[in-house]
Amino acid sequence: MQPLTLVYLLKLSIATTFLVYSSFLDLKERRVPNRVWKWMLITLSPLTIAEANTNQLIFGAAGSAYMVFLAYLFYRIGAWGALMQRQLWSSH
Repeated sequence: MQPLTLVYLLKLSIATTFLVYSSFLDLKERRVPNRVWKWMLITLSPLTIAEANTNQLIFGAAGSAYMVFLAYLFYRIGAWGALMQRQLWSSH
């Protein structure tokens, strides 16, 4: 078995475990705490980085930076959320 295939299977099993746990919490309490997703991110990020090559990491970082920039820009001009949607539809 190739090392990258092993990393992929490990990621798949860990992600499935987190998703089953979050489904259980959702059925039991009707809410899933944010700490579940934070632990999922912390656990799977090193495996994703280990699986990626240099180009994927560069484009991923650039894409993330661009999305953060756009989100901040939309926040600063007030173009975000349901309020903006309501303002767009009420003007017609």
